[in-house]
Amino acid sequence: MSFILPKLLTEDALRATGIHFGVKDYVTKDMQPFVVKITPDGNPIFDLPKILDRLVVAGKFISKCEQPVVYATDKRFANALKAFQRVTNIKTILHRFVPGTLTNPNLKTYVDSDLLLVSDPANGLPKGDVLRAVYTGDRRAIEEATALSIPIVAICNSNATLSDIDFAIPANNVGPKGIATVFYLLSRAVLFAKGTLKLGEDIQIPLSAFETEQKEEVEEE
Repeated sequence: MSFILPKLLTEDALRATGIHFGVKDYVTKDMQPFVVKITPDGNPIFDLPKILDRLVVAGKFISKCEQPVVYATDKRFANALKAFQRVTNIKTILHRFVPGTLTNPNLKTYVDSDLLLVSDPANGLPKGDVLRAVYTGDRRAIEEATALSIPIVAICNSNATLSDIDFAIPANNVGPKGIATVFYLLSRAVLFAKGTLKLGEDIQIPLSAFETEQKEEVEEE
């Protein structure tokens, strides 16, 4: 398995987090290459080594940027973003996307960025809700970043489409343990790429600190 895994996170423990589970009965054409099988009850399963490899590549990409920004609409990402920012010192944003955040320097919410990482380009929406997926949440941020030619990295579940996404990380971005694990491993990948974390070392924040409890999983209105 990948070097970004700490010693205590065995392959069995990693699988137990559900990081490799997709959205039941829903795999877009764009995400099919990342799916190795579909269980009898309709759950897509991502290729776990491919998830880890893409986290490593994303970590290298992010580490080379001067002003990367991580964005999420949904409160289920709250603790993951807080912990990720503490570990990496990379700016994170968690709220309803304000139009002009990436394009209008006169706004209080304005952020100057050279890379955007979005947590859910499909916004966790049900199958068929195309219109809302395009005009709300992470998609608004994606549209503004695209207009400025800002590279976009996205954590993508099996319901995602990859239009305007420069690099996809296939992973479970719905379950609290899956969300926590992907941001925990991405923080390790960034620090490894920067040379501030060595083999055999771990970050100072435990995996559990990245997890938001179920009762907090409420979408921003």
